[in-house]
Order: sequence, then C-alpha cells, then structure tokens
Amino acid sequence: MAQRLTASRQIFWGMESTEGVDPGNETGSSALAVSNLVLWPDVSFYRRSVVGQMGSISGNVGAQTSPMLMFTCDVKGQGTDTNPELDPLLQVVLATPTDHRTFSDSVSASTNNTTFTMTTGVSGLSVGDGIALEVQNGTGTYEIGWIQSIDVGNQQFTLAAPLAHTIANGAAVKGALTYSPKNTGHSSLTLRVNLETGTSPARIDFFGCKGSVKLDMPAPGVPARATFYFQAMSWAFASSTLTPTYHSATPPSPYLFKIGGISADVKLVSWDLRQRIARKLSQSPQGATSATVSQLVTNRDLVGVFQGYDVDNTQFTEWSAGTTTEIGQQFGSTVHDTVAYQIGQAQRGYVAYGDDNGLTTDIVAFQGAIANGADELRMAFL
Repeated sequence: MAQRLTASRQIFWGMESTEGVDPGNETGSSALAVSNLVLWPDVSFYRRSVVGQMGSISGNVGAQTSPMLMFTCDVKGQGTDTNPELDPLLQVVLATPTDHRTFSDSVSASTNNTTFTMTTGVSGLSVGDGIALEVQNGTGTYEIGWIQSIDVGNQQFTLAAPLAHTIANGAAVKGALTYSPKNTGHSSLTLRVNLETGTSPARIDFFGCKGSVKLDMPAPGVPARATFYFQAMSWAFASSTLTPTYHSATPPSPYLFKIGGISADVKLVSWDLRQRIARKLSQSPQGATSATVSQLVTNRDLVGVFQGYDVDNTQFTEWSAGTTTEIGQQFGSTVHDTVAYQIGQAQRGYVAYGDDNGLTTDIVAFQGAIANGADELRMAFL
C-alpha cells in the first residue's frame, strides 16, 4: 500500500550518465520543493530488525521489486537561475530542450499575426520552438507562439496558430527553452528522498528513474502544478543527507488559454501525458534471478479536460469531434517568469455541461493526436 508522506520530505536529483547508476552529483542546489510525495509500496522501504541463526542483526526486510514515487511541484519560470526548477525532470520525461534564449530581435513586418519578418534574421531558430513576441512595444509583456515553418531567405517564421494579441512592427522577439516528447534515447535520474534529520539521518535513493507528467490549473488565477510519476530500476537505503537550497522563482499566474489561437476563459484545465515505462530484463542462465537493465518509454496517450465558461460556447461546439486543433496555455508574461505549453493536435472528445454557482460551464474532454512522431506536446520557458 502506498503511503502519503509529509510535505517536509526533501528530494534531490542527479542526472545519470549511466542508466541506473548513481552519478553522485546530487547537491543542495539540486533540491526540489515538492508536496504530496508518495512511495510505492511503502513497507519495503522501512528498516527493521531481523533474527537469523547467529542472533539478532539489523537490516532491510522486504524486496521492493517495483519501486515508484510520485510528487507535485509548482510550475515555475527560471527566475534568477540559469534553468527552471523542472528542467531535469522534463529532460527525462520529454527530452533535452532546445535553448534559444540568446535569440533577440525585433519584428520588421507581420502578416495576420501568424507570419513575422525579423529585422536581423531567423538564424538559430528551429521548427517546433517556442518564440516570445512583445504584445506592446516597450512594455516587456510577451505572448509565446510555436514555430511551424521557417523561411530563411525572407527572414520569416510562421506560427502554428495566430497570436491572441496584435503584434506591431518594432516589437521585441525572444527565443525560449523548449521541450518536446522524444520516442527514444531518454536520459534517467537518481532521485534522493531524505526521510529523517538529526544525528542519524536516513534516505532512500531511487536509481534509473523515468516517467511521466500531469499538469493541472485547478482554478482561475491559480498557478499550475505539475505531478511527476517516476518508475525506478532499483533503490537503496542509506544514512546521509543534504541541506537543500530551493529555487528562487515564484510560480506565475495564468495569462492566456487559447484554442486554435483564439483566447478563451476557462475555470480549470488538466492534462496527463500518460507516458508508459516498461522494464527490459536480463535473465542469467541456469535459473538465476533476473534484473532490470534498462527502462523504455513504450507509449504515450495524452488526454485532458478543461472547463470553459458558457458565455459563448461556439468556440467549443464548432471544434467538432474528429478534427484537430491547437490548444495552448501560458502562465506569466515577462522574461524569466513565463511558462507555456502547446498541444499541437488536440482532438475533441465530448462537450458536457457543468455549473459554477449558477453559471453554466462547458466541460470539454480532448486527447492529443500524434501527427509527426513527437509533436503532441511542447513546453517552453522564457
């Protein structure tokens, strides 16, 4: 049975160079501020005394053959740090990001708020990247779009869907840190969970962690929360600890929710990547025990739901079942404090009715369709 641990538990991460092997690079600055930490199953992780033929000894009882853990983090921008707090987690769940945060230019011409010509050029940008455009010149407020195509000769890029704001010539343009799902070659983490403090601190180390992520915006004006599910190859019980230094950024509030580039008011939004991990086992000859030698991402099945206010439900009902459109959401609108995601091929499931204190709402279920192999989700940090 899983046990919900207290919020005071501390988690540290280390990026593994060899899957399933502790890299030894966990430090206080690699601490994660988490809540709702759960381990599966819990009993096997506890140190208990056992009695053998030679008397009483102390050891670990119970084989933990399927170690897993789950925890929730605030979705934060990078703040004053080089990378956002979720960077190592998203690198493992999705892929190593493309980093174009050094890109800085301005708009010299635009067409229908979808195609933009740069003053200097588009060198360094890639299809699928998140790109931030200033919504009013000189204000420092940005909206993130997603590059669908690049015309190097004309110094232009075209977005997958139009921006909700009108972008004027001369507006500033900045690149982002962009993640997207990967089908193979996933990296892995060692996750270190401190259980106790004091003179005899204890911890559990989880090795070879790979997993999935779920994102929730539970109410209007509430920052997003990311829940990570990790499956480990193995675990170890140890007796040392680290002092955490937590990320300085604060989670941004919701800024825009868009369907096909059209801004919509929503009460809540939730989606789950549902990435599945399978163990690759090595079985020695002569009946020896098997061991996990690697873990593979075997499938993704992104599903989600949002609840929109029924002031004008045409934006939901005209998005007919069986067709796909882009869903995008942005939290925050300033440099170092903006996080956005895009579900490029969202297919509507159903539209039901809900109630918010007497106000009718539309409950819309959707799933992410894969068009080009790994484009059902992208996340960007400005």
